[in-house]
Amino acid sequence: NGRFAEFLFSQNFEINYTGIDFSSELLNSARDQLSKYSNINLIEKDLLELWDLDDAKFHLVVSFGGLHHIPGFDNRKKFVQKMINSLSDGGLLVITVWQFANDDRFKKKILSDEELLRLDIDPRGFEENDYVVNWLRGDTGHRYAHFTDDLEMKRLLGDKVEIIQTYFADGKKGNMNKYYLIQKLVR
Repeated sequence: NGRFAEFLFSQNFEINYTGIDFSSELLNSARDQLSKYSNINLIEKDLLELWDLDDAKFHLVVSFGGLHHIPGFDNRKKFVQKMINSLSDGGLLVITVWQFANDDRFKKKILSDEELLRLDIDPRGFEENDYVVNWLRGDTGHRYAHFTDDLEMKRLLGDKVEIIQTYFADGKKGNMNKYYLIQKLVR
């Protein structure tokens, strides 16, 4: 939706901004919001297509609200490694992880195995920390969500980077997302 780019430009950073999303609606909103700026490249891609940016190197790569939508550890690892590989040496990666499984309000929305079976979803195909969350608005709205804990994050990141800081933010209590600030090691 362009909010992060708007923030960066409001801080008077001179940047070349590349934004990637699968939603043409969000990208169109971003195009409208960012039309006053130059050096904007917005790309419509599914995260699992693992965009082709092998030659590009970025000083900062940010993933807000994406990781929990990616099913399967191997897919999440590929996504995270692609972001790491697109960093310049010493570059920073910021990943947010939704903390729904640690919030009483959202825990109530996690569907039980019985509820999943009524929806013809076999929970035996889920990995640890995979859930379907009741996101009903009208008749539809069940949403897959994966809860990434610290141990899994370390497995996803591998040894080319180090976590330099973590903190919680967002939501009424300031704890709906965990932020990981990660630096690519210079080799």
